[in-house]
Parts: sequence; structure tokens; C-alpha cells
Amino acid sequence: MNGQLNTARPIAMVAMFVLCLTLAFFWYVFPGQVGFRKKWRRGMQLSGIISMLTGMFIFTDLHDSIINIAGAFALVAVIGTFIGVYMLKWRKLFTMGIFNVILIALNNILYYGDDLKMYLPTVQKITFLSFLLWIGLITVGLYRSKKYPVTRF
Repeated sequence: MNGQLNTARPIAMVAMFVLCLTLAFFWYVFPGQVGFRKKWRRGMQLSGIISMLTGMFIFTDLHDSIINIAGAFALVAVIGTFIGVYMLKWRKLFTMGIFNVILIALNNILYYGDDLKMYLPTVQKITFLSFLLWIGLITVGLYRSKKYPVTRF
């Protein structure tokens, strides 16, 4: 934003790569653990993996396009995650997911608007942490559940 080089860029790129691989793995495993039918499971897996593979290129000059493409594919995976959490009757995690959607909407408002763009980096970090916490809590819930045992590798 201020034109200066970010000295943490290499670390951020590695972290983004690890994050995308982790989320791709989550969306590969989650639909099977919840018990989605094959067609929906495959669609969710494919969309989540494509979204995260695309997201690995967020640091390029095509940042805005990458965000839009990855976001479109992620939409299917996130909707599937909501459905899965609802099927498991995890109301608190469902509510937390709604909170994350509101944060994502706020990110878009700040990004595409001009007046409040200075708050975007802070809101992005809060959204990132909240979303990761949500995915982490879902994973822990599946791990602890005897009804939906997580596949061990």
C-alpha cells in the first residue's frame, strides 16, 4: 500500500503454500468424514482443492483475479462445510461460520470501497485467524467424535 517492499514476503509465501495445502487436505477429508454422497463429496473435494491450488498464486501480479477465481471455487467447499457442520448439529460452529462470512463480506466492502481501506489489513488478519480457528475446531470435533472417526494416515 505504501510502495515499500515487504521484508517478510518470503516467509509469507511459504506460509501461504503450507496453508493452501492444509486447507486442500481438509476439504479432501472433511466430506468423507461427514458422510456426503459421492457426487457432492467429489464436488466439494474438487472445488476445495482447485481453490487452494489457485490461491497459492495470490502473491503474483494477478492477485485480484486469483482472489476471485479461488473464492468462486471455495464457495462450493465452504457451503459444503456449512452443510456438514449443520448435519453434525454443531450449532456453535455453524454460528462461527456465519460470523466468518460476515467478516469476509466486511473485507470485500473495505477492499472495493475507498474510504476505509486503511482498516483492511487489520480486518484481513482477524478474518484469517477466525476462519483458521473455525476450520481447526471442526477438525478437532471430527477427531474427538466417535461417530465420525477421522481417517489416520
